[in-house]
Amino acid sequence: SSFSIDRHVRAEWPTTDMKGAPFRWEDAKYRYAGADFGISMPSAMVAIGIDGSGRLHVFGEFYKVGADLVEMGEWLAEWDGRGHLNQVLCDPSETAAINTLMLQFPTFSANNNRAYGINMVKHLLNHDRLTVLNTCTNLIREFGDYREGRRHDPNTRELYPTLTPVDHHADGLDALRYAVTGAMQSEGLGDLH
Repeated sequence: SSFSIDRHVRAEWPTTDMKGAPFRWEDAKYRYAGADFGISMPSAMVAIGIDGSGRLHVFGEFYKVGADLVEMGEWLAEWDGRGHLNQVLCDPSETAAINTLMLQFPTFSANNNRAYGINMVKHLLNHDRLTVLNTCTNLIREFGDYREGRRHDPNTRELYPTLTPVDHHADGLDALRYAVTGAMQSEGLGDLH
């Protein structure tokens, strides 16, 4: 994993100006949320703010088994009330949930290209353009538990990495992937180059 607690987890945000003012959700140039809906697995959401230099900061997480859309909507409304959400990007397989959230927020189906999303998150981590507030304990745990799967080539029997995590219970990481790819694509904040 490209994730490091020392490099990517913050107890508070870096300063945004010479006066030492901390970067706050309200100061973000752009604000996005990602949502992964769970039934027996946790429903997970993240709120990310993007500063003027294109760095992404995870300000908050929602993580609950058996959560309903009312609870998820209330969480989103809290963030939206503090600073307007540009977009909420959701698991595209959940059209009914997306249509319900659309009534209150600018909600869209996320880009579900797993390879692109995982590579984008890795790219941001490797270039120190993604940080996580230390209160997002479930997301931080998922980063620590994340392991790329490996398979054997049926012809050569060589072992190669896959983009499917081992024991995939990365609901928060999926929500992060949705928000990151949506933000990066919508705001033209860079590609993998």
